[in-house]
Amino acid sequence: MSYPATSDLSQYLREIQKYPVLTPEEEQRLAIRWYDDGDVEAARQLVLGNLRFALKIALEYARYGPVADLVQEANLGLMEAVRRFNPYRGYRLITYAVWWIRAYVQRYLVESSSIVRRGTTRDQRRAARQLTRTRRALEQETGGEVSAQQIAEAMDVSEQAVAALMNGSDVSLDAPVGADGDSATLLDFLADQQQDPEAAVAEEQELDFVQRALEDVRKELNERERAILDARILSTDPATLQELADEFSVSRERIRQIESGVRKKVQQQVERMLGPGDRKALPAGS
Repeated sequence: MSYPATSDLSQYLREIQKYPVLTPEEEQRLAIRWYDDGDVEAARQLVLGNLRFALKIALEYARYGPVADLVQEANLGLMEAVRRFNPYRGYRLITYAVWWIRAYVQRYLVESSSIVRRGTTRDQRRAARQLTRTRRALEQETGGEVSAQQIAEAMDVSEQAVAALMNGSDVSLDAPVGADGDSATLLDFLADQQQDPEAAVAEEQELDFVQRALEDVRKELNERERAILDARILSTDPATLQELADEFSVSRERIRQIESGVRKKVQQQVERMLGPGDRKALPAGS
């Protein structure tokens, strides 16, 4: 596959304007051609149609590295997303791609930082990545520069550990770094905070699938079934079978049967929305 070069940013910006943003229908057709048939030209069009989005994400990191390099990494993340994308899940490509684009850009920033030059362990890269994310979030929230103390408070680690990371000096990830001097380590914190992009997307999609399924199923339910759906399945403080039995003047067993039927309808709707699922392994990218 060939794509516009990012070395001359002005030329690159003019170049990507030639490629129109894909409609949902166009994207779906191209994605199926790539996923089912390994059509490389279809994959190329998917990438070209989303270059503007990748550029937008890359520019969010402009203050941290050379823009041309950031754009190149964003495009690599986009290509990885296209390679892995399953069009039968019912979601737009960009919903999935945003995680891969950010992952590639952040990896580049970490690997080009002084931290990685001085200490190239996997855990040190994770530490730097988490610090970068925290700093960016705070800067967006406050609208300005943030101090090591602010970052330390947000990460719940000591200011000394953050300063060491920011200055590019080696730091022991197993040493206690809690702000109050407790035994927690930076590695402990990172283990809790990290989430794989695919896992995050899967979690988000699963929740949205269920929500959409509930909305569709609700339209098919009668008043009593909707009441049981809300009171027994969706409520954070579910009503008891006896409470609902008294309300509707039926037995507890009848309420249980209705609830079971509603759950089955929701599950069937989710399965219909998922479609055929993973039809076959994705073809390798070129």
